[in-house]
Amino acid sequence: MKSLFQQAGFALATLSALPAAAQSPIAVNPAVIGLPGQSAPAGDDLIEIRGAAGKRVVPASFMRQRPLPVSRFRVLGSSMASGVSNVTFHMLVRAPAEYDAIQLVMSATSNDSTNAVKFTVAAPDAVGDSVNPTVGGSAVTPTTVTWGTTSPRNPRNPGGGAATVLQSGFSGTAPNTIEGVTYSDIIPLASVARTDQPGVPPLLMVREFAAANAPISTQLNNLKVGFANPGQALLPDAMCGYISGDVASTASGVAAPLVGAQGFCPGVEVIYYLRGQRIYTIASAGDSLDQGFCGSTAVNCSPGTIGGMTRSLAAQMTAAGNPTGFAAWHMAGQVSGNFNERALNGLMLGDCAVGVTHLFFKPWSVNEGSGTSTIAGDLRRADHILDWAYKCGITPILVYPRAGEGMGTAPNVQAVAYIDAAKARGVPTFDGRAIVGAGGSITTNTIRPEYLSLASDGSVVDTVHLNGAGQAALAALAYAQRAAFNLP
Repeated sequence: MKSLFQQAGFALATLSALPAAAQSPIAVNPAVIGLPGQSAPAGDDLIEIRGAAGKRVVPASFMRQRPLPVSRFRVLGSSMASGVSNVTFHMLVRAPAEYDAIQLVMSATSNDSTNAVKFTVAAPDAVGDSVNPTVGGSAVTPTTVTWGTTSPRNPRNPGGGAATVLQSGFSGTAPNTIEGVTYSDIIPLASVARTDQPGVPPLLMVREFAAANAPISTQLNNLKVGFANPGQALLPDAMCGYISGDVASTASGVAAPLVGAQGFCPGVEVIYYLRGQRIYTIASAGDSLDQGFCGSTAVNCSPGTIGGMTRSLAAQMTAAGNPTGFAAWHMAGQVSGNFNERALNGLMLGDCAVGVTHLFFKPWSVNEGSGTSTIAGDLRRADHILDWAYKCGITPILVYPRAGEGMGTAPNVQAVAYIDAAKARGVPTFDGRAIVGAGGSITTNTIRPEYLSLASDGSVVDTVHLNGAGQAALAALAYAQRAAFNLP
């Protein structure tokens, strides 16, 4: 089956060689656009791409119709690591649907600098040993990801189609920060039907190597599994680890990644250009409570914690026959000025967060403490996110703070009042307070005992972050309310 982009006239094989002059969209006012199966009203913009096969044009509205022919995946919010050298980070992920091309997005959530980083990708047809990609039992050489020649959405274009990229850190200080973001070229890479699990969505392997200071994803204790049993489910959609040395381009013979003290995923987000299918993608912006962090010594974290309740919601939708992507825009330890700035950048840059249809976010984080010095700016930023989301055709969902998030403090009360007012205006909201609060209270700051993180001896190790059962309960509530969020 041809992809929707091929049906619209794109020749994906030429996308990686587009000249710089072709990188800016142009606006015209056609009455009808003469593309197979595509038309647009007068006043619609055209996105024009020039390649070896000649000029290709597609209406901008084609990229706005919901669900989308593009999806995203990032298991965790990325960070910049210091002191990590000569290491390849390896990730095997389950894509939400069949794809014809991919694009990587790097972002910096700290102000550390990094050396030049290179990425490779491959599309295996089976999990196999989780490390060495194969198709039909034969080794597949990973494809090098290039940066800087084809993406009109890249405000920091390194140019030249280089195989390495230098990702800058963010600028400013919390809560007023601007995240560094870099888009790769669009890489033609066709997914392959699964031979180990027919009918299950396809796989993508991503490797990232840096001589020093590699951008990696935040470590979660419950992510440090996945390679011990190569045949197991993909948690449900990712396995991650690291390997000493540069094996980014190695086709076979790569040793199993280590997961012990550094159970990390590459600090990169994947944009999938889908094959003949439109799907929804849920993004989530927040702190460790939303990210799904669980007590470091807890034994009741999984399932349901990695990526928080929004990732579990996407998994439930996929299991129900509605393939759904997930983009983690949250980051442990950050204040709302950080993670909501990331969400705002995601909306303003990258062609209105191409590939995202829904955004769960909260206007305030308990990480800011009980003072009120930042709350006015937090709520103003939330206004901007709502404004941009609606402009981009993305459904925003405001998330109420729940037990463990400073309930009753002055900024918490203001945040709740802000969400109440938005709800009265018709903005979708998600309210898990009665699910999480002890005794079903929506005002208590005490979490239900059954949702606390416990050590092996049954002692409580964390009174703020939910265990796997708590995140799963929130996801079940969100799934039951999905119609209110314009989800199928």
